[in-house]
Amino acid sequence: MADDVQIRNLIHDCAQDARTHNDSRKRPNLMSLQRRPFHFLCSLAFLVLGLGALASASPITVSMGTNAADYGGPASTGVYYFPYVLNVNGVNMNVACDDYFDDVQLGESWQANVNTFSTLSGTMFGTADTLQYEKAAWLFTQFSTPLLPNNSINEAINYAMWDLFEAAPGVNTSHPTSNTSSTYWLNKASAAALGGFSGVDFSDFVIYTPASGWPSQDGTPQEYIGEVPEPGTVFLMLTGLAGLALLAWKRQPEEWLAVASASNGGDAAV
Repeated sequence: MADDVQIRNLIHDCAQDARTHNDSRKRPNLMSLQRRPFHFLCSLAFLVLGLGALASASPITVSMGTNAADYGGPASTGVYYFPYVLNVNGVNMNVACDDYFDDVQLGESWQANVNTFSTLSGTMFGTADTLQYEKAAWLFTQFSTPLLPNNSINEAINYAMWDLFEAAPGVNTSHPTSNTSSTYWLNKASAAALGGFSGVDFSDFVIYTPASGWPSQDGTPQEYIGEVPEPGTVFLMLTGLAGLALLAWKRQPEEWLAVASASNGGDAAV
């Protein structure tokens, strides 16, 4: 709630700054010049807040990337795995697929509903599989870096994610104690569930569920799960931007004073 109040206050200040800027356009003064970094801050703030609000927009257009080198795999079964590069309203995101038996082609676009853990009823598998979605989110936090090239651990994690919802074939199941086995990660996810998924904030996750009107060439597109910045992270980003604006203000006072003085006949107006 505190984050929401601080964000609303920032929006109010941006609006007030815009009015001040418009009133001072005929006669520039020091105050309007000092607030130029704040204009920049406001623009970036609205951009960040817009990305954070993405989870409430539905349906939206999403597109699969066009470069096969951006994807994990293909696995020994010929199937790509995490990371998938999904373009969501012009922003590239690394996401994981939780739906094994549907298909998406490189470069394909489709309409998707954006769901969260508060709207699982709109997902492909629904609220009956809430625990499975929680396990999928936990598995997402276990993907290792580097993401590319081929990463057998990420392959096993994604196969475990698929097996949560559907009878996916699994990978390296004959070695269940190896972290390159999907069985290993299914067991780890079950253990994490018993521990209450410690350290996982489900509000960080969004699920891109295909909407009606499937692309004719592929049937139903797949469902994907990914992370977005949480409100606290967004506020920290805004705080950092405010610091940058303050630094810019401190570095150029002489220039602003000179411009203000010239525009006011030698007397800087504050």
